[in-house]
Amino acid sequence: MAEASLETGNPLILALVLSGVSNMYHVCISGRSVDGSKLEAAREVRGFVPEGKQTLIRASESESALVRYLWGASNFFQSTKLSGIGIMERGRKRSLSKTMLQDTVVIYGVGRGLHVPSASPFPLKLETFCRLAQIPYRVDHSAQMSSKGKTPWMMYNGRAVADSQFCIEHLKAERDLDLDLDLSPTLRAQARAFRALIEENLYWTMCYELFILNPKRLDEVLPYRGPKMWLLKFFLSRVLRKELWNQGIGRHSDEEIWDIGRRDLNAISDFLAEKKFFLGDTPTEVDCTVFGMMTQVLFHMPGCRHQTHVRQNLPNIVAYVERMKTRVWPDWEERCKGSNYVDDSNMLFPAQKF
Repeated sequence: MAEASLETGNPLILALVLSGVSNMYHVCISGRSVDGSKLEAAREVRGFVPEGKQTLIRASESESALVRYLWGASNFFQSTKLSGIGIMERGRKRSLSKTMLQDTVVIYGVGRGLHVPSASPFPLKLETFCRLAQIPYRVDHSAQMSSKGKTPWMMYNGRAVADSQFCIEHLKAERDLDLDLDLSPTLRAQARAFRALIEENLYWTMCYELFILNPKRLDEVLPYRGPKMWLLKFFLSRVLRKELWNQGIGRHSDEEIWDIGRRDLNAISDFLAEKKFFLGDTPTEVDCTVFGMMTQVLFHMPGCRHQTHVRQNLPNIVAYVERMKTRVWPDWEERCKGSNYVDDSNMLFPAQKF
């Protein structure tokens, strides 16, 4: 078994797991007690990710009170004993491995959002592609991460594939399909360029705007409350600050970051112009990316500059999102965790023409 070590000065990942925010890890704690009452100061927490890689997390003595509280308070886990070692497992397992059907995609995402069918643009991108490509699929909302530590990922005919775009490329190859069949080489190149602009540039300005500048706005778009929401915001803020710095966007000033985001949004609007969809009268593969990201801007960034700019100055993007919703997501309200939400865990979405 391959092993990687994560040394942390705080138990954020452990705390998130124990509080039920994420089941990224199946946690095994070495110690004499599984109820957290006798945790030793120097303890090891081992998590096993789905693909079999092992991660080691260390927590210090000063953190034991927080861990004990979360451990005891969480109603998302039940403890059992196995060979003298405490094993924490989710009380409700959501694995779809036993119900996987041939030629059916199982998408592992972060869960439904309050106003968008996914709390992240990338699972929505993949789900939208499956709909446009008429591929039957199911969605696992457990937030289980891939071997790359990312979401979404998918299982298809027994093979795990990570990253939304690699999932799409794999499905295209396996099913011999191409939503861009009628596009010229120039349009294909433009589609690829805009996908990179949206996912590798604009996306990071959105992360900065929402998670760093306006974390309180997350209360309006994520279906968590209490300690879980606090931990999630705290964890995401710390992680994203580092990722933004490493990516490069985080090294700029606030004014410079917003200038990048604003210009990207303007470029999307200018290219879209009066077209029904991004490249013409019919949705193509790039529409999955554009739609996935623009829905987050319009519905999951309340009060942020990105949302205000689009709604006030770029009406063609607003109209475009509504056209995509009408055509590809007629069940939009049932897929969002609002008053009309219908639990679709393990539900089969059959192939149909949109």
